[in-house]
Amino acid sequence: GCSAAVAERGVVVWQGSRGLADLESHAAITSETSFDIASISKQFTAIGVLLLEQAGQLSTSDRLSKRVPRMPGWADRVTLAQLMHHSSGIPDYFGALGPKGWQDATLNKQDALAKISAAKNLRFQPGTKWEYSNSNYLLLGVVIEHVSGQPLGTFLREKIFAPVQLRMVADLGQEIPSQARSYRRPESASENVNWHFYALGPAGIWSTSADLVRWADNYRTGSVGGPALLSKVLDEAPETGLESRYGAGIRYGAG
Repeated sequence: GCSAAVAERGVVVWQGSRGLADLESHAAITSETSFDIASISKQFTAIGVLLLEQAGQLSTSDRLSKRVPRMPGWADRVTLAQLMHHSSGIPDYFGALGPKGWQDATLNKQDALAKISAAKNLRFQPGTKWEYSNSNYLLLGVVIEHVSGQPLGTFLREKIFAPVQLRMVADLGQEIPSQARSYRRPESASENVNWHFYALGPAGIWSTSADLVRWADNYRTGSVGGPALLSKVLDEAPETGLESRYGAGIRYGAG
């Protein structure tokens, strides 16, 4: 199934939905159905870091070792900006989940941090290459928690969602209303996918289609963070090798 919405200057003018949110109960997808938006969540983590920088509580030029204690020696060579732009060289912790892969894994933040910290070496010299790694954004989520003194989900709700009246949920322990379940079809029958392989930061936010298009208007208005923050979203965005650049949690066309 699917859900779609269209907004003009932040006002939703059309919504549509088709299909089922749950194959077991046959619940239909509606305009109120929330979806796991997966890596689209990264932009909110990135903006959280930029908000803390704007408040003078950190700098994106800070070394990872300054903000997250008890990391390996390579954390002295990685900056928060490199984490944000996927140019850190830190291996993706998804690759360490074993033979079953991410589809059947259950992983909390502490497990993921342990897998990241177990990396003996970086994959390349920080800042010399672009390579997508979910580890970068899990670490940025940890940075937000250490600097703000709040759980990441609470920080995102108070600093980003609430100011623009979004009902998004960033709390892996919270009940999600009108939840769409995720499925895969390895053979002929569909089966439910266990998506508990990540902590907040790289993914984990739930949203309706209407909230997503309403949020998109923030890139026009700067309601959260103002114009100065919006300019930083695209600052120093490296080329990805795919005719695009990667800014603060957002990939955008180079042309």
